[in-house]
Amino acid sequence: MSNNTVFGEVAAKLFCKNAKSNLNCPRKIKKDLILRIESSVYDYIEGNPNASYDDIEAQFGSPRELADSYISSLDSEEIGKAIKKAKAIKIAVIVTCIIALIALFATFAKMISDNKDTTPVYYEETISDGEIIYE
Repeated sequence: MSNNTVFGEVAAKLFCKNAKSNLNCPRKIKKDLILRIESSVYDYIEGNPNASYDDIEAQFGSPRELADSYISSLDSEEIGKAIKKAKAIKIAVIVTCIIALIALFATFAKMISDNKDTTPVYYEETISDGEIIYE
């Protein structure tokens, strides 16, 4: 199904989906932007129920252009804080994974070391003239 053969709410849904895929920002901000985009597009569809995908594009621009315009309208301080928070979370997850791997390897090393210490020792007894000789 090509974009120019869908109309109304189907066209609006497809347009919003394409705009959403072009939003490259932190999740919290993305959620708010998606709501704003959907609100604008569905308001347009209410007034123009037979609008095609191309009509929506003519009104708002391409999904990429619309996403870019919404992102550029955001406060740069807000974006900076969200990016720093996302970066801090990623670093925390990576550090936690590294610590878990180190603990895992240390546990395996300890198990191997303990296993070597408990290796069974075999010996042979020889009895001669009433005395026990260990070899």
